[in-house]
Amino acid sequence: MHRRPPSVAILVTLIFGCATMKVGAPATSASIEAVRRENRGATLVVERLAPPAGGRDASAQTGPLTLVGTTPTETIVVEGRGGPSSQFSMRSADVASLTRTHHGLGALYGAGTGALLAAGLTVLAALTLGPCSGCESDFTRGDAARIVGLGVGIPVFLLSTAVGAIIGTRTTYVFEPAL
Repeated sequence: MHRRPPSVAILVTLIFGCATMKVGAPATSASIEAVRRENRGATLVVERLAPPAGGRDASAQTGPLTLVGTTPTETIVVEGRGGPSSQFSMRSADVASLTRTHHGLGALYGAGTGALLAAGLTVLAALTLGPCSGCESDFTRGDAARIVGLGVGIPVFLLSTAVGAIIGTRTTYVFEPAL
């Protein structure tokens, strides 16, 4: 399977930690299985073009559909929020995209964002806060930077790391619609 990330996706990945990969072919059992092998052990959420033909009607599914497996007969098996009892089959050609959320990588992006923000606040404090003109203490710009770095920078770093871990990063594999 050949994928090429668009330049906009690269920019979004650098800023927000999300990427869209155009697979460049209609969804088939082979292409879906290739994405599944590439993301071994990860949960892949399925977005469909249309309700599956035959079997149970997927329009009753209100939550995300999770990829469970593929079969050689060009169908994939997905489940809704109801667990294994809500499994049903749909044609591979009805798959619009597969999305993977990676929470560990989201934590790293959050930590990087928090570190940059904390460093910026510390530098800003060092440049703007200065000695107290009416005070008798020896409060310097370095002292102000240390106070802001410890009192504001560390909580900002920890909070952004936690938010990044909760939200995660998303990689979406978009298939071409079958003609």
